[in-house]
Amino acid sequence: MDNRFKNKKLTFTLNTRHTPPLTDKEKKVIVALVDHINPNNKNTNVHSIASSILLDRVDKIDHSKLKKLLISLMKKTVEISRGDGGFTIFKWISHIEFIEQEYRIEYSINPQFKPYLMYEIKRLKQKPSN
Repeated sequence: MDNRFKNKKLTFTLNTRHTPPLTDKEKKVIVALVDHINPNNKNTNVHSIASSILLDRVDKIDHSKLKKLLISLMKKTVEISRGDGGFTIFKWISHIEFIEQEYRIEYSINPQFKPYLMYEIKRLKQKPSN
C-alpha cells in the first residue's frame, strides 16, 4: 500500500457579498473593531475597544448615533461564496455590549468567521471611501 500523498495546488476563490450593502460608517466601525483584536490572545473570543476610539474613527458621531449604527450593523450579513459552489453566511459581529461605567465596548466575532474577516478587512482598507 502506497502511503505517499501528492500535494495538489487547490484553486480557491472567495467572493463576499454584504446584505444589505455596508455604509461607509459601518465599514469604519468594522475596521476599527478588527484593528483592536489582539491576535496573541487565543483564549477568548471577546474583545474590547474604548468607545471614544470608536467614536473618533467614525466621523466623530455621538453615543446615540453609534448605538443606531451598531444595531444596523448587527442586522447585516456577509455571504461568502467559494469557488466550489459552497457558501457560508455570517453576521459581522456576534455580540456588542456597551459597558457604561468604563465607556468601553465589548464585542465578539465568530471564530469561524475570523479568517474571512481578515481577508475582507484588507479589501475594505484598499477601497477608497465615498
